[in-house]
Amino acid sequence: MKILFVIPYFHDNKSSLCVKEILKYLRDHGDKIDILAFNGNGEKTPPEKKAYKDGFTVYTADNYFSSFCKKHSFFCKNKRFEELGKLQRKLIWHYTNIVFCNKIRTDNRSLDLVNVKNIKKYLDGEYDVILSNSTPFAAHVVAMKLKKIGVAKKWCPVLWDPYVNDNDKSQTQKTIEKRKKNAIKVLSSADKVFMLEGVRKENIRHNYNPDYNQNAIDFSLPTLLKAPDNNEEIRKFSMVFTGKFYSDIRNPEEMLSILSEFPKEFSLSLYGVGCRDIVEKQAKLFKNSTMVDFGLVTHKECLAAQNSADILINLENTVANRMPSKVFEYISSGKPVINFYYVKDDIGLSYLKKYPLCYNLCLNDYTEKDVENLIKFCYENSCKKLSFEEATENLKEYRRENVCKLFYDNIR
Repeated sequence: MKILFVIPYFHDNKSSLCVKEILKYLRDHGDKIDILAFNGNGEKTPPEKKAYKDGFTVYTADNYFSSFCKKHSFFCKNKRFEELGKLQRKLIWHYTNIVFCNKIRTDNRSLDLVNVKNIKKYLDGEYDVILSNSTPFAAHVVAMKLKKIGVAKKWCPVLWDPYVNDNDKSQTQKTIEKRKKNAIKVLSSADKVFMLEGVRKENIRHNYNPDYNQNAIDFSLPTLLKAPDNNEEIRKFSMVFTGKFYSDIRNPEEMLSILSEFPKEFSLSLYGVGCRDIVEKQAKLFKNSTMVDFGLVTHKECLAAQNSADILINLENTVANRMPSKVFEYISSGKPVINFYYVKDDIGLSYLKKYPLCYNLCLNDYTEKDVENLIKFCYENSCKKLSFEEATENLKEYRRENVCKLFYDNIR
């Protein structure tokens, strides 16, 4: 089959890394894969196709505001949209309100208003299927329009995160209702809708059960695959956390407080971003054990840190239907995992309960005895490493080949 994958930004975030696993699987099974990504930094060169390092053809297109600045270079003084003055940006914004008043408006107008007819000129003819990848949700708007103008016969959006019911505390009821209308208007024209496990369940829990839910296929992250062998020597009792912290749904304060109580033989390394103020404050609690914050690094460096660690640290979200993407990476490693969680119906917890080398500790309900048992678990298991078969014995249906096969079978 000939497949076009529409992805907003092709860099090392959660969804892009997961997308690569699906794309590689489809490619290895004989499909031709092209990727359409968008830039937002106002390059002066027109969209062009170029070979991506993994062998895919990537078409890079301007988002609406980048295109506007190039088309109206006199008004924009050859600047990128982000470089324009506040008044200029405001005028352009009001211009879009008037000219595109009847268009779909998600949270990302720069993609909502993309001229898909211009993009079609650069693409390699007609495709069998378009797969579109969020977040942001606006990527599905682009894909829907591309199907309508005949770029592909079928379209299947892939929802990695909730759009309507994402339990964001900043969401107002007005915002939720607007998102419901957008989701129904866009997703109702899809041939199939791939939803990360938990998204549909959360919709129904909120009494939101649109028609496109009936056309949805639940899937899990396609990253449960055998990790490459690592022959490097590792430090004793080294603990590693990789990923992002969020003040609202993934706050590290309580977790770091517990880890600061570990004995002096333990060291904690953090690789990621978010909640810098909390991390700096909690770092002062580490009197016996040590903590080092390496900040933002590449995904490759995160994997190297995981490979060199004795124990991997995971922090789940306060909302049940959103899971850190590294959970399957951790399981694939076969190493001991400490999983800190908040809610008992957490989707990540449901996977880690099936992983035989994990200690789960609820941050909302624990005792000193629980922390003592946690430290004992680390002492007893720090040198253990399960084979991939052992690590995923209870998770066979979530192995990468089975998740990717779900896509492979259904888009046919």
